[in-house]
Amino acid sequence: MVLLFTSLYLTKQLHYKIEEAGVVMSFYGMGSILGSYTGGYLTDRKNFFDIMLFSLISCGLILLLMLTTTNIYCIAAIIFFYAFSSDMFRPANSSAIAVYSTPDNRTRSVSLVRLAINLGFSVGPAIGGFVALYLGYKWLFVIDAFTSFAAAVILYIYLPRHQQQKDKHLHPVLQDKGTSAYRDYRYLVFIMLVALFGICFFQLFASIPQYFSKICNYDEDTIGLLLALNGILVVLIEMPLITKLEKSKKIFPFIITGTLCIPVALCILMFSKGLMMGAIIYTFIITLSEIFAMPFMMNFTLSRPLKERQGQYSALYSIAFGIANIAAPVLGLGIASRFGFDNMFIFFAGLAAFTALGFIILKNKENATLMKLQTNSDMPKTNFERMIELAGEIFAAHNDPDQLNVDEEIIEQLQRIHPATISDYVVGDGPVCWVLLIPTTTEIMNQFVKGEISETELLNKTPLNESYDVLYLCSSLVLPEYRRRGIAKQVIYKAIKSIRAEHTLKSLFVWNFSKEGALFAETIAKHEGLPLLKRGKSFEN
Repeated sequence: MVLLFTSLYLTKQLHYKIEEAGVVMSFYGMGSILGSYTGGYLTDRKNFFDIMLFSLISCGLILLLMLTTTNIYCIAAIIFFYAFSSDMFRPANSSAIAVYSTPDNRTRSVSLVRLAINLGFSVGPAIGGFVALYLGYKWLFVIDAFTSFAAAVILYIYLPRHQQQKDKHLHPVLQDKGTSAYRDYRYLVFIMLVALFGICFFQLFASIPQYFSKICNYDEDTIGLLLALNGILVVLIEMPLITKLEKSKKIFPFIITGTLCIPVALCILMFSKGLMMGAIIYTFIITLSEIFAMPFMMNFTLSRPLKERQGQYSALYSIAFGIANIAAPVLGLGIASRFGFDNMFIFFAGLAAFTALGFIILKNKENATLMKLQTNSDMPKTNFERMIELAGEIFAAHNDPDQLNVDEEIIEQLQRIHPATISDYVVGDGPVCWVLLIPTTTEIMNQFVKGEISETELLNKTPLNESYDVLYLCSSLVLPEYRRRGIAKQVIYKAIKSIRAEHTLKSLFVWNFSKEGALFAETIAKHEGLPLLKRGKSFEN
């Protein structure tokens, strides 16, 4: 509620210039970026419940500071810290959505949270316009502060506190830079496009209220009702629509549709020349933009990473909108001030069209990647079926009778040695990673490394219910689209930890087939602080 009327508060009550109001509002974006980054960092390491609670309480306290000053620099600082505290909430909230939802209902879960937000957004602008017009702008800050305190109390009482993993910050995935969102270059392009979308969409809050006030001569109450209409339409339309759209299992077509709604909405507003009907139609179409685009943007963000990196991915998503919050008022109000609102509409309509083109290109690249992974079959195969095929291709390629031919009997034999000999990582309809490890004795290891026995003989010679002091890094399989995310390392580290809890390992050993596999084994050995013995080719540089 506060954000919507702050620019009007600065220009109408405190009599600052429109450009100055734009600069002050850009401080919201800067605080949003830093808050999102900090929130994402903490969410991956701390309990999301605590972060959300801290964010709500601190937001309320900071808003009350708006009652103490009219100095533009102090207001800019307050806006910055308010945004910092507020946007710490977002990555933590995204992590909570991921924890309490499943892949099948995740988009609906995001939409449900957005519905709650827009219920507040429906009431907030209408109440805010009334309060600003009849009670004064400062009461906006008091009311909004106490709603933050109330939200903190409700969160504390009703949301069950999720039990987080012990030593979460030491998880192998977080120690592996390869799983970082900053190494996922296609996701970084997605984030750039989200930021451009946000710059265009946020004109709804940055420049459009000024257009309604200065060109259309609407008062605060009318502007508040128009903005409230946006929230009401989201509440009425989004959940039923998303329930139907989610069944298609598509993401980018809806994001593109939502992005293309922006130039249509801006053109209608420009050609309506201040007519109320034009403002209403604009609000309806810009609402369709966020309904189509934003839930599926968030779904893509939550579904793409490993769960241990969801905070970081969500933080980047929030940072994209933080960048948009910086650029939207500066660009929108700056262009409107110098060149007029019509030219501003043309600029953002063109930018939205360019952004839609970017999403189309990204969609085509994603589809091309998936096509490479699919067979000629009309029906896509499950992860389990693809893992079976991958295992068959790799072991058939080696075509070595000394290799272990894993079947149900072998799996049972491995499980009798230790439950962690075979581990997997499941996403959606099946495993995307399999890891096979064999704990054994030093004597058997030496025979194997020298080439005196095969993998099958290694397994058969390994005694049951004995103390093992070495570990054979037998194999690791990962589906192509999940490689370079640290999944195999995560699974292996967890399995080795389980084995070391019962057996004192003195060394690891491996049978090298490729340079990549050899380097991977060395990385595992270095992480575990154990020497690595090798059989097979040497791949040293």
